[in-house]
Amino acid sequence: MANHDRIKRRQLIREAEGYLDLMSVFEDRWKLDPVLAETMANRVLTTLDLIDNPQGFKGEILYLKGQALRALGRLAEAASFLEQSRESNPDNLPTILALAWCYKRLNRIATAIEIMREGVAVDSESAIAHYNLACYLALDANVKDAVYHLSIALEIDPHFRTLVAGEHDFDAIRHTKEFQQALSVIV
Repeated sequence: MANHDRIKRRQLIREAEGYLDLMSVFEDRWKLDPVLAETMANRVLTTLDLIDNPQGFKGEILYLKGQALRALGRLAEAASFLEQSRESNPDNLPTILALAWCYKRLNRIATAIEIMREGVAVDSESAIAHYNLACYLALDANVKDAVYHLSIALEIDPHFRTLVAGEHDFDAIRHTKEFQQALSVIV
């Protein structure tokens, strides 16, 4: 019976992951209808609520609930679930990224920076971790550190160069000498 319960939990988790994947798979090309996105995010929460005993899957379930709440724009609630997920698995970079993303949008930039510094410590070769940290540092007007982490992100994955021009997080430091010098070397 215990094995059957574990299989059922795994199936429900995969179903929830599937809804989240469907919501995001083409988001860079096509915007999902807001009503459909809300329906799917709520379906994630409903599906995960069917899991009576999260034994062995608690961190993953909390992460998925946080992602669904994030999609619903309920960022404070999302951050709460993501914090709990991070307690279960402090080295999970997707959780760290999602949590810092929420704190940025909750205007808790110092917290977002602290969390992203942890993310960079978890995976120093992650371009997205360095890039996001650079964005948050730029919002905090920390030009030196922002340029440093942006440089690392671009060195790891040059694709991020295409994002810099449209990234509003850099607007406050974009015209500084340090930022301009770094981009003239990098780009």
